[in-house]
Amino acid sequence: MKLGDTPLVDFTRDRLHRETLRSFGRYELTTAYTPAGQLQRQHLNSLQYDRDYTWNDNGELIRISSPRQTRSYSYSTTGRLTGVHTTAANLDIRIPYATDPAGNRLPDPELHPDS
Repeated sequence: MKLGDTPLVDFTRDRLHRETLRSFGRYELTTAYTPAGQLQRQHLNSLQYDRDYTWNDNGELIRISSPRQTRSYSYSTTGRLTGVHTTAANLDIRIPYATDPAGNRLPDPELHPDS
């Protein structure tokens, strides 16, 4: 992407055309992938932005870790999201999810008691 002849953003891609490097000004965002092609890591060279992604054997995202927080995901045996757990300094939040037999997400009874 350019403004006149000045590049604003430049992208580098691997042979599968996945973004591996994004350069914008003095910043560079590098991205790595697992052998299965899933997002594995992102690193921004000049800020506190590092993220590591962890996947289970079923291909489900189970964790996103960064210097400031960790978010963990849990799934049912049928692969439906059942909860998200976020932890950080002075923070511990658990959000449960439930679905009906058709896989539709049900409202949280604590947030929607009349549902």
